[in-house]
Amino acid sequence: MSRLAEPAAPSARYRAARGVRVTPVCELPSALAARLPSIGAASDSTEVLVPRRGPGAARALTAAAADLFRSLARPRRLDPAEVGGPDTIARFVLDGILEIEHAGGFVSGPGAHGCYFDGVPPRADTRLARLSQEAVRHAASLGLGGVALQRRLYQYNTAPITPTWRRRLGTARAAARFLRSVDRPPRGLVHRAEPAWHYWRRARRMKPSAAPTLKLYVSPGLERLPDALQATLALLRDADGRMAAVKVGADLSGLLRSDKLVAYFTDLDALDHAASALNTKLGGMAPQGVPFTADRGGDGLISSAVDPPADVVSLDWTGDASWRAWVAGRLASSLTLTHAQPAPVPDWVFAIDRLCLDGVDACNWAGSPAAWAAETD
Repeated sequence: MSRLAEPAAPSARYRAARGVRVTPVCELPSALAARLPSIGAASDSTEVLVPRRGPGAARALTAAAADLFRSLARPRRLDPAEVGGPDTIARFVLDGILEIEHAGGFVSGPGAHGCYFDGVPPRADTRLARLSQEAVRHAASLGLGGVALQRRLYQYNTAPITPTWRRRLGTARAAARFLRSVDRPPRGLVHRAEPAWHYWRRARRMKPSAAPTLKLYVSPGLERLPDALQATLALLRDADGRMAAVKVGADLSGLLRSDKLVAYFTDLDALDHAASALNTKLGGMAPQGVPFTADRGGDGLISSAVDPPADVVSLDWTGDASWRAWVAGRLASSLTLTHAQPAPVPDWVFAIDRLCLDGVDACNWAGSPAAWAAETD
C-alpha cells in the first residue's frame, strides 16, 4: 500500500542521477562483480547501477529502468503513465536513479523523502507490526550495509542459544526426538529430511494448481513447538490437498528462528481456514513472533505472507525470492543509502516508507499481489 502523501507536482522535471552510471554486468570490474555473486548467473545484458566515484553499492537494474535513466540525460517532465505511475517514479527517485527538481535544485535518494512523504512514521496496528518496526530501528543503529545488514534484519527476533538448549538439542538426533513427529510421521503424511529442515506432505499428492507461494507461520516459544507442529500436521493431513506442505527447523539454530514452523498453501481460503483453526487450537500458547509478516491472531503466534513473483522490479540482487528475504533486502538497500546521504527523517522511517512503494502495507506488513502485478505489466 503506497504511503505517498501526494504525487509530485505534474510540472516537476526529472533527470538521471549525476552520481551514478549504468553499466552492463560483463563490464563490471572484477572486484565489484565479486560483491554481487548472484549476478554471475544472469544474462550479460543485465545492467547495474554503480557509483561514479567512491566505493558505494552496486545494484541491479531492469532493462526498463536502465533505458529510462539514459533517456533523462537532460532534465524533462515525466508522464507517470510513461513509466508505470507515480509510485514507480517515486521509487526511481528515492533509490537514487533519478533526481527531481525541488526548491531550485535537483534532489535524489533519502534527501528527496520530503517530496513524497509527510514525515509521519507509519502506524503499527499489531504486535508483529511493532516488532517489525523495532527490527528496522535496530538495524538502522548498527552501521552495517548490504548483505550483512539484510542478514541481521532477516534474523531479528531469533531466540538465543542458551547452555540449557544446547545440552538438550545440541545434535540433529536430539532435535528430531524433541519434535516427536519425525521418526513417526502422522498417518497419511510423508516425511523428508534435509540438512536445515524437516518437510511433510500428504502421502496422496495432488497436482497443485499453482506454486505454493502463500505461507502461514506458526511461531511459539521453543518449549511448545512439538505441540504446535502436531496441530499443524493434523491440518495438513485433513486439508484434502489444499495445504501443500509443512516444514520445521531441523537443528537447534533452526528451531530458535522466529520462522521455525511454516505451512505452505496455493489457496488463500485454505490458509484462512488453517489460521482460524490454529488460533483456536493453540490459543494461549506464548508466541515468539515472525517480523515482517501479517498477524493473523493479534498476539503474533500465527501470521502469514505471500512470496512476491520472481519478475517483480528489483534494485537489489538478493538471490532469494522468499517474502522475508525480499523485505529484508529492500530495507537493507534503503538503510545503506542513508549512510551516504542522511534522510530528513529517521533512517528507519525512510526505509519503511520506501518499502511501502513496493506494495507492502507497513501498518500490518502484508504484501499486495495487486501492486506487484501492476509493476510487472
